[in-house]
Amino acid sequence: MISLPISKDITTFEPKVVFGLTARTLAFTCAALAVGLGLGLFMALGLDVDPTESPQVLVILFGTIGLWAMGYLRPLGMLPEVWASLWIRQHLMPQRLLYRSSITLGRGPAPTVGYARETDVRKRQKERQEVAGAYARLRAKRGIELWEPGE
Repeated sequence: MISLPISKDITTFEPKVVFGLTARTLAFTCAALAVGLGLGLFMALGLDVDPTESPQVLVILFGTIGLWAMGYLRPLGMLPEVWASLWIRQHLMPQRLLYRSSITLGRGPAPTVGYARETDVRKRQKERQEVAGAYARLRAKRGIELWEPGE
């Protein structure tokens, strides 16, 4: 009986194209080799410098290491561009936790963006007056315990 190994998560499977490399790793390997060869030829022919000496090898290495990393590394099991976009969203963009008081819980979603137009400002002022009236009516009732932050 013939058996084939099946990946635990079929969505992470990537077919191997050549030499056991996926299309992604093959593309980035070819790009890194092309950039490294181009830098070496530029140093040898354009700058008349021996690219096999130690400082020049470091230039070629640092010029291609990003492409190698994009092809082979998977931070936290994700593709590098997916991981980078999530990292930027988490660390460089503002993180907001919206608070809705007990008064506004039954009135729909809390506003998340500032109002720019004058009609929106008037509408917001009217809503605030309605909420203040509802809050005053609730506080006037006996037996209802209301707690708001800052009290």
